[in-house]
Amino acid sequence: MDANDVELAGQPGGNQPRGTADPGAPKGRNRFRWFHFLVLTGVSLVGVAVVFPFVLAVFGDKLAKLSIPLPVFIVVQSVQAAVMLGGVTAPGLILGGKVGLDLPLLDALEARQGALMVLRRILPVALLAGGVCFLTVLASQSVFKALLPNSTSPLPFHIAPWKGLLASLYGGVVEELLMQLFLMSLIA
Repeated sequence: MDANDVELAGQPGGNQPRGTADPGAPKGRNRFRWFHFLVLTGVSLVGVAVVFPFVLAVFGDKLAKLSIPLPVFIVVQSVQAAVMLGGVTAPGLILGGKVGLDLPLLDALEARQGALMVLRRILPVALLAGGVCFLTVLASQSVFKALLPNSTSPLPFHIAPWKGLLASLYGGVVEELLMQLFLMSLIA
């Protein structure tokens, strides 16, 4: 057995009861999903990379006072993030498989078939859920704004909108890996 044949004891297969392996599953059904791991970890590292303009805009003056050069700081932070994100993605995939968490788009991409069909199926639901969340945030702002004290002092910094957008990509990808894939799979 090589590194690509890591067995995941008890990972459910097909319609089998939870915690049992499907004996009729194709070879490799119970293997660690390296493709999923590499894609999720890679996308999360892109999220880490694109948050740096925001971090530099907010903490630039403090980062300039560091005893190490800024490029070294960025490399160290990136390596730390890679270890942390890889360290939560792997157990998240293992535990997620045990509780029936599916990643249909990544499954289709790995199989190199049906990815567009999967995307067409999940995109309307995702857009609807995103729209409902957006409207909920807008409604809650209008309700709670009256209850909050007025802020008379402006923020001590100005951040370009594109930097905020990049930072939201970090939040959307990295925080979902940490909270949904890892933590929720751990709790379930």
